[in-house]
Amino acid sequence: MKYYATTFFLLICTINLFSQLETANWIFGINAGLDFNSGELECVDGYPLVANHGSSVLSDSEGNILFYTNGFEVWNKYDEVMPNGILVDSCAGVQTMQNCVIIPRVGHDNQYLLFTLDKFYNGNGGLKYNIVDLLADNGLGDVIHKSVSIQDSLLSGAAVTIHENGIDYWLVIRSLGETKSELNSYLINEFGPTLVSSFNEVLGQSDGTLTGKFSPNGKMLSWAHYIFDFDISNGQITGYRSIYQIGSNQNYNMAEFSPNSKVLYASYTSSTSWNVNQFDLTAPDISETRIALEELINEDIQIKGGIQLALNGKIYISYLDKIGVINSPNSLGVDCGFQQSNIDCPGKARWGFPIFSSHHFNQETTSTLDDLESNITIYPNPTSQKLTVKDNHYNGKQLKLYNSNMKTVLDGDLKQVETVVDISSLCSGLYFLKIYDEDSNVIKKVVVL
Repeated sequence: MKYYATTFFLLICTINLFSQLETANWIFGINAGLDFNSGELECVDGYPLVANHGSSVLSDSEGNILFYTNGFEVWNKYDEVMPNGILVDSCAGVQTMQNCVIIPRVGHDNQYLLFTLDKFYNGNGGLKYNIVDLLADNGLGDVIHKSVSIQDSLLSGAAVTIHENGIDYWLVIRSLGETKSELNSYLINEFGPTLVSSFNEVLGQSDGTLTGKFSPNGKMLSWAHYIFDFDISNGQITGYRSIYQIGSNQNYNMAEFSPNSKVLYASYTSSTSWNVNQFDLTAPDISETRIALEELINEDIQIKGGIQLALNGKIYISYLDKIGVINSPNSLGVDCGFQQSNIDCPGKARWGFPIFSSHHFNQETTSTLDDLESNITIYPNPTSQKLTVKDNHYNGKQLKLYNSNMKTVLDGDLKQVETVVDISSLCSGLYFLKIYDEDSNVIKKVVVL
């Protein structure tokens, strides 16, 4: 007799694709914290973390802190250092921007990969990972595997986004090549980190403080004064554009995308000033759309550190003490609502905010999810032979069917209102049907009898 088992994979897949409150807590700088659980910013202090450049925080889908790190120490949700939480072999250099990041360990519930990064000239440099098990130590967490070396000769920067399959992740870092620096794409899946692509066409070896950032939809990657086109299905960089204006003497250090992935905000330094520039990514020549925000509102130009999008749709900027905000980052010009260093946070902001996977902030997915969901029905379900997918707006959509181990077992296109999928060869059990287009995706649970 056939049967099917219940599983937690539906929950895991849904959380990965349609984020809730995983980014609600920021812990950074000198004992500083921001809480977005209410939807708006609340300042929090008293955290033991001290990080001049980088930190990473993991919260659950309900906004509860699970653990956090500065790349040297790992604290549990009660602000206590975990067992084995002193990363004595860590390579998270104090001068390395974006020096640590937490990514789920795919295929291992309640385990996470903690990556640490250090520039090539800081002694024990390179990219390493640690494994944190949150079921250990009575549910408070333990670092069960430490300092596994992956790659040496790093320069600054790390960017994370989710794979096209909604399960695996991409980690892109910048390393030292023979004549130029390389952008290396690591696939993070159930087998761990695997280098799948290297790109070395345009970035030089200098500018060690440059940082990377994915757009919320994962299709673009900002690094220095370039916007790279990124394929989230295979980790390849397929093209690039420049935001640099010849003769401007601009050195772009950090950047962030708007929630709709159509506007870029890049912090730059020159020989005389610091500024935040805004760029329209939909324009034929991005560099020609540059707007210097502080000049636009006639404000004094101040030194800036990190710049990071939050789940409330606003972008926050560190002024190495106080915090500024861009209230409506999808809007161009003065309508973006830029406010300079107007938030006095307990503790001190420094050069960096926590690093998160960019997909958590994807407005394209969340804004169109309800419309996409309402147009799609599947039947019969459960079934043992054929599954019909009905989509009133089928044009351009694709489908993938995953088994309970999140392996693709079928894929194809929706070429008519009703598409019949033959599942007679599949074993009984619980499956997940992903229906997606360029901007959105929906996950449906399918039971095969």
